Amino acid sequence: MKKFLGGIAVVVVLIAAIGSSSESDPAPAKAPTAAKTSTPQEDKVLDNLKKSKPAPKEEVGAKMTDAELDGIEMEADAEDEQAESSMTSAQENAVQSAQDYLDGQAFSKKGLISQLKFEDYSKADATFAVSHVDGDWKAEAAESAEGYLDGQSFSKTGLIEQLEFEGFTPAQAQYGVSEAY
Repeated sequence: MKKFLGGIAVVVVLIAAIGSSSESDPAPAKAPTAAKTSTPQEDKVLDNLKKSKPAPKEEVGAKMTDAELDGIEMEADAEDEQAESSMTSAQENAVQSAQDYLDGQAFSKKGLISQLKFEDYSKADATFAVSHVDGDWKAEAAESAEGYLDGQSFSKTGLIEQLEFEGFTPAQAQYGVSEAY
């Protein structure tokens, strides 16, 4: 969303700069050539602006239309799909397995990576998968703590130690135990 808003700010500044140039000036307004920190999406918008005619003065500062916003959102969605499609099949399978495991039982990040490696995924693919699933690791710690308390007796300290042994961070383990007790 920050990139999107930053892109809109760049577009508004450029429209203002183009609109403030005199209409008798045949040379198109040029964007400043300071250090380039724009995204590829912003670069496309800038290129399109350079190719189009300057906006009439009454349109300077006007809000973007829904169609323009939809076009930018569609470009962003296409970029997201391209990133997803650039995953190897091993990574896609590892992500799906990781999500399936999280849907069925509680895991820490480390525990889930270990489980995927046990399933013969490479360490790189397992690590990739765990970083690309929707894991709420505090909630996973709470679920694990509740599971332990359903079948066994633990002191708070003992349960925190057990969760840390499973790979939860100390903060996640403490959160999980506080939710379970």
